[in-house]
Amino acid sequence: MLEVFPLFPQAVARVKYQHHETLKKRVFDFMEDESNNHLLQTDGIENPFLTHYFNNANSNRVDFFDCIDDRDFKYFLVESSTIFVRDVLGCALSDEMLVTDCWINNCPENGKQKLHNHCNSFISGTYYLNYDSENHSPLKFEHPVSYAVRPYMMLDTNEVTEFNHVESYCQFIEEGDLVLWSSFLQHGYDLNKKDGRTTISMNFLPPTLKSGPYTFRVQK
Repeated sequence: MLEVFPLFPQAVARVKYQHHETLKKRVFDFMEDESNNHLLQTDGIENPFLTHYFNNANSNRVDFFDCIDDRDFKYFLVESSTIFVRDVLGCALSDEMLVTDCWINNCPENGKQKLHNHCNSFISGTYYLNYDSENHSPLKFEHPVSYAVRPYMMLDTNEVTEFNHVESYCQFIEEGDLVLWSSFLQHGYDLNKKDGRTTISMNFLPPTLKSGPYTFRVQK
C-alpha cells in the first residue's frame, strides 16, 4: 500500500486585534481628510482601481505611524511578528522584530492585486481593516514550486491534489485579523466584487540578522 506524507508546509498565521474599532475609525478619519490626498497613489496603469497611502514607492517617505499615531497597534504588530518568527518559524532572535514599512490599501469593486512578493523583508503581513468575507476577494498564495528555478520537469495535470495545486485561498480571514507569512511567498487577490476592501500591509525585519559567523544590522 502506498503511504503519502506531506512535507515542508508553509506557515501562514492569523491573530485578532482587540482594539479593531478604534483603529478603524482612526484610519478612516485619516483617509477622509482631504489634506492627506498627497499621500494617495494608484497602483498604476495595469490596476488603476487599487490605491495606497504610504506606499513604499512614494518618494515622500512619510511614515504610517507618524500620521496614524497608534502605539497599541504598532506594539500588536511587533509582538505578533516576533512570536511568529521565534515560536512558529523557530528562528533565533536577539530582539523584537521591526516594522520597516506600513501602508494602507483601498480596493473598490473590480480592483485586484496581482501576485507578487516583497523584497528586503523577512516577514510580511496584512491587517483587514474593512473586510466582508462574502464579497471582498480573499488573500491568495501561489505555491513556491510554481516559481521554482528552471529548468525542471513537468507533466500536465490530470487531477488537482494537495500536492500539485498552485493557488491557495485564505477563506478563514475575518475583519480585524492580522495575517502573517514569509515575505518570499507570492500573494495577491482576484477581482474584487464590492467597494471598500481596506487593508493595512506591512513588512518586518529583525534588527539583527545573524546566520553563521556573519551578522547584519538594520539601520533606518
